[in-house]
Amino acid sequence: MLYFLKKVLEKIIKNIMIKTYTWNRDSHGLFDYECKSVIKSQIKVIESAQIDIRNNHYVVDSQYIFGVNNQDPKKQEEDEGLGDQSLWTVVKSLKNINGGKGYEIKVGDYVKLGRIRFRVKELQGLNCVKQNINNFHFNPCADILEIDQIMEKMENQDEPGVCRICLGDNEELENPLITPCRCDGTMGFIHIKCLQQWLQSRIHPKITSYSVSFVYKTFDCELCKQPFPNMVKVKNIIYDTVEIPKPNAPYITLEILSKDKNICKGIHVISLDQRQNIKLGRGNDSDIRISDISVSRRHAQLSYNNGSFYLEDNNSKFGTLVLVKEPIVLDNNNSNIAIQVGRSVISFILKKNWKIYQIVISIKQCY
Repeated sequence: MLYFLKKVLEKIIKNIMIKTYTWNRDSHGLFDYECKSVIKSQIKVIESAQIDIRNNHYVVDSQYIFGVNNQDPKKQEEDEGLGDQSLWTVVKSLKNINGGKGYEIKVGDYVKLGRIRFRVKELQGLNCVKQNINNFHFNPCADILEIDQIMEKMENQDEPGVCRICLGDNEELENPLITPCRCDGTMGFIHIKCLQQWLQSRIHPKITSYSVSFVYKTFDCELCKQPFPNMVKVKNIIYDTVEIPKPNAPYITLEILSKDKNICKGIHVISLDQRQNIKLGRGNDSDIRISDISVSRRHAQLSYNNGSFYLEDNNSKFGTLVLVKEPIVLDNNNSNIAIQVGRSVISFILKKNWKIYQIVISIKQCY
């Protein structure tokens, strides 16, 4: 009898219960997690299938075999998280590896609080290797400017180049003369450090005990109006044209993204050196204040624990979301996950088919 039970338990069929909730109001692709008036439906899946939306209703296609998607990788990166059908994980439905609620943040993650989007640029923990993405997108059309060919042009000139800011012609490895725009002649040259200092003077940071934040428009040349590049590469050395201040570790750097493009329009450098939790929200008591009506007063919080950064929702009205970029695994440790698509939330609940288990047991007991 015990042997039979063991074999039955090993063969228990698992199925997924899918519940969908759609908010009646169409408002910037938001879902109101406090609203009781939503359209509900329920679907049961016991095999591989594809979920489709037809006439505002979700249906399961079990005959789905594969799909073909021809996408330019660069364009895909530019459009990440912008479409109405983008998949976002609902943070409050997740459990981290320590068993607590929340999401473990990774470099490159797209995070959405209400309708405000962020991208994780850098993570620096205690005694950990710094993790960051190599581009700082304040200008989407000019990522890295290659200077080597321009340097050859400078060497062929009769007169040495002179920096148009400091008027110096000296050049060092850590401070080369560059031509970052279309300006020509004596106005074409500028030291990289002079450019960095000048751009820094156009930033007006908001400094608190736990963060440095600043918002800006596109940086462009005041003479030729060409946008400056995000980075400059000289003799295989890459220089950021905008230097971001770095606090004591642990800290996290978030890019503030524009509403319709993945263009950085500002930065939050958040330090968790003095506090274990940093509050994000619209309220005056928030450590990082986000002035948007779709953001709750106490929307979410960041924390640092055992070398990892975590994001946790605080029962916000319009949710805390993370863009789905890789397949999600449903298992016993994470058996209830919710995904938001536009103004709909799809909840996946992994269940064991106890009905089959009970039927098998009852038949065995008849012998």
